[in-house]
This record gives sequence, C-alpha cells and structure tokens, in this order.
Amino acid sequence: TRMLFTSAPLCFTRDSLLEFTLRCERGARRGFAHAHWRVGRGPFTQAHLRKLLQRAAGSNSGLLSRRKRNVNNNPQFQPPMYQVSVAENQPAGTFVVVLKAVDPDEGEAGRLEYFLEALFDSRSNNLFTVDSSSGVVSTVEILDRETKDMHVFRVTAVDRGTPRRTAMATLTVTVSDTNDHDPVFEQQDYKESVRENLEIGYEVLTVRATDGDAPVNGNILYHLLNNNNGTNDVFEIDSRSGVIRTRGLVDRETVESYVVTAVDRGTPRRTAMATLTVTVSDTNDHDPVFEQQDYKESVRENLEIGYEVLTVRATDGDAPVNGNILYHLLNNNNGTNDVFEIDSRSGVIRTRGLVDRETVESYVLLVEANDQGRDPGPRSATATVHIIVEDDNDNAPQFSEKRYVVKVPEDLSPNTEILQVTATDQDRGNNAVVHFSIMSGNTRGQFYIDAQTGKLDLVSQLDYEMNKEYTLRIRAQDGGRPPLSNISGLITVQVLDVNDNAPIFVSTPFQATVLENVPVGYSVIHIQAVDADAGDNSHVNDNNPE
Repeated sequence: TRMLFTSAPLCFTRDSLLEFTLRCERGARRGFAHAHWRVGRGPFTQAHLRKLLQRAAGSNSGLLSRRKRNVNNNPQFQPPMYQVSVAENQPAGTFVVVLKAVDPDEGEAGRLEYFLEALFDSRSNNLFTVDSSSGVVSTVEILDRETKDMHVFRVTAVDRGTPRRTAMATLTVTVSDTNDHDPVFEQQDYKESVRENLEIGYEVLTVRATDGDAPVNGNILYHLLNNNNGTNDVFEIDSRSGVIRTRGLVDRETVESYVVTAVDRGTPRRTAMATLTVTVSDTNDHDPVFEQQDYKESVRENLEIGYEVLTVRATDGDAPVNGNILYHLLNNNNGTNDVFEIDSRSGVIRTRGLVDRETVESYVLLVEANDQGRDPGPRSATATVHIIVEDDNDNAPQFSEKRYVVKVPEDLSPNTEILQVTATDQDRGNNAVVHFSIMSGNTRGQFYIDAQTGKLDLVSQLDYEMNKEYTLRIRAQDGGRPPLSNISGLITVQVLDVNDNAPIFVSTPFQATVLENVPVGYSVIHIQAVDADAGDNSHVNDNNPE
C-alpha cells in the first residue's frame, strides 16, 4: 500500500470531476491506473479520503477503475546517444547500427518511425539511410575515410498517436581506416653528390614518403638496399626519419645506385620503392677563369630595356657542383648597377635602365664569377667590362637667348655684321653641328645669316621712315640623321633714325596780301614745313636767312 497526497490546494466546484493517473512499479514490472473521481463539497480530511478510497476499492460503483486512459506518451531512445564505427571501403548496404526507442503506449500510439538528418555536413545524408520501421541504419555508398572520417546525425523517433510525440538522439559514425593506400615517395629518383672522405655519420639526404592512411596503417618504415648484392657497407638509412648517412668509407671513383623502400605497418603491408643514385664528387680546388680579363663594347644611347650588350664567360676545372658558376656585378660608385644587370647563370649583360651619353659617356663594370663549391667554400674570379656609349641624335639645338634685340641705324652700310646668334647641342659629332637659317620676317631680303657662324649681316639699306622694326624667326638645325631643329629663336632689329631728310614746305610758293599802314608785328601769312625724320631730327626751326 502507498499513501496518496495532494501537492497543492484543490478548489472544486459542485459536481467537479477529479481525474488522475496512478503509476505503479514493482521491479521491472510497471502498470498504470486511471482514477475518475467526482467530488462535491464536504470534509476533505485525510481519514475521509482514506475511507472513500477503501470504499471505492471494494465497490463496483466505478468510483475507481483500472481502465487505462487514452493519453499519448513520449517515446524515449535507449540509449540517447549512439557512437559506432564502420570500416571504409565496405559495400553499400553495410549494417551500421540499430536505433531503438521505447514508447509505453499501445497500438498505433506506440508504433514508431525513425528518421536521420545530418548535422554539420549535408553530404552525410547521401551516404547513410535508416529503415523507418526497424531503425536499422546502413550505408548507401562506399565510405572513404580519407574523404571524411566522421558523420554526425540527429536521430528522430516519431509515434503515430495524437498528437504525435517525438524523441531525439545523436548518432556519431566514425569511419575506421583500412590499409588501402600505398606509400608514395616525394621523388621516384633521388640523386645526390657527396665529396670523398666524408666523416662517418654525415647526413647525405633525406627521403620522404607519405601514406594516405591513418596510423597505424599510415606509419612508414624505410629500408635501403644495394642494387648489386643487397648489402650496403657505405650508407645506412634511419628507418623512421628517412635520413641517409654514411656508415663507411666513401670512394670517389664509385657511383652507386640504391633502392629505397617504404613499407607501411598496415595489414596487409604495402610497399613503395624509389631509386637513389649517389655520386662522389671531387674537392673544390680550381678557381673560375674568365675567357678575357678585359671586355670592351660600344653601345648607342637610349637602348631599350633588356638589350643584350655582351656575354662574359668563365670556366672552372672542377666538376659539378664545384664547377658551376654564377655571375654578379660588384657594387660600384657610378650607378652602373642601375643601368646594367647580368644573368647570374648565362653571364649575359643587359640594360636595366636608361643609357644616356649626355649623363655618362662610359661605364666600367666589375664582374665576379663564383663557383658553387662547398669544400672548400666558393672560389671566385673577376673581370672588367668597359662600355662606351655612342651618341644618338636625341637633343635639339638650344639658343643661347630666347630673344635677341639689336639696334641698327638706318644709314648703316650694307654687308655689315649686326649680330651673331649662338646655339649649342648636347650631342656629339655631326649630331652637335648646328646650322642657322632665317625662317620668317625677311620678306625684303634685307638680312642674311651665315649658316655655320650664325652671324647676321645687313644686306640692303634700311629706311627708318619705311620700317622701324623687323622680327626675324631663326631656325637652328643639327647635322643628325634625321636632323633635329629648334625654330624658337627670335631676333628683333630696331631701326634707329638718322637725320637724312630735309624739311619740306607744305605748299609753295606762299602768297599773301597786306594792307598798307598795318602796325608792326601784324601777322601776314603762316608758313608750314615738315620733316620725315623722328625725334629731334624732325623738329623744324623757323629761321629767316639773312
């Protein structure tokens, strides 16, 4: 027997119906009883309730019945979390796990359907399926651990009661590794050169192989075999790291070939092989030697970037790698490294910047050749390269003045020099030879300029009264091919007046009529004369000659 208690104050109206369900458990057995109790007003003491329950238990009035009420209960997963492992490469349809949920209801309300939904990665939905009735989870496709090694799902169990009740759990499927990958070497052919008389334990090189499988299947052990008889007294390999070291005397005259194997630790074992060729080289006992100690070359200015100027060559009596040569330009103080560069392997010297003769007329490069020896360290030699920059007609003549002004009296005799024009050209040779000519302003041919000297001569008489000023445009042209010109030269010739014109009466003869008896000082007539000259030369004095 058990006691029945209320967990909160009850408030009933008349003819209220109190309903509750009793769950009885004894060990693994479990049962449910549904009570329908119509209660009115009255005493609700503990003793009164006990008496009512005793009466109901012994009567057939139906106050207490063991008839189950139609209430849909939630299903529950057992267990609420699934973690399973499935080997990769198994055929589609491989069994994974059985999902199991428990629903205490009977009939359709206790019938469950199962569903899977991938968490984190929707691709998992395409790889697994669940039987909705049995809860059996199986694969849809062949699994590959190297593509994805874990799949996580939300598992749902839904009953068919009203309303439908659900339960949820998680399913984690780990894809376990099978030994389905061979080891793969980073190289199929390893080549290495070592010097003779190496110390024991010298690290020659390291071979590496990878295996796509997971440990332990992906763990690799290395072995070194001699191609000839399987024995090896000169080299050994660290089985775990792949480091190959000397274990005996290295003979300079021998070239040995070996087979390196990489074996994983899976079942069955998988193996890969690579070839190792070891050549014993000589010591670095030769300096590089240039074909010439002094190289000379001429180039024109304004070369395009990347123009090949010349090639320097040096040889080394040692064998590779000791005899391999790299070239470079030594530092300098005149900026040659900004204008030229050298290919470190071929020795070709090219332009890398502007070559301008007007800035630098010649360059001296110091080239160093270094071999790649290691025992002893690199040896070197130097050679000198002289580069002469040839002129290119890239500069037009420049006048010494923007405008020349000369004052010339109008009575200056013809064939007289009145001015000399000068212009300079930064180029060299014929490119710098300047010739002068008059472009405009000499419509009457009164001026002549000497093409070589730039001297400007008066050809014919000037007349101030006809033209007071002349403006001549001068061209300076160099002797390049094609020539460059400057037509910005201007000469202003200002004509100065000379008293070369006599005054002229406006009209002659002058006639006047005078009355008799006019007083002294009486104005009889106005006489006017003009002078074509300028300034003081044109002022006319009214003087009466005696």
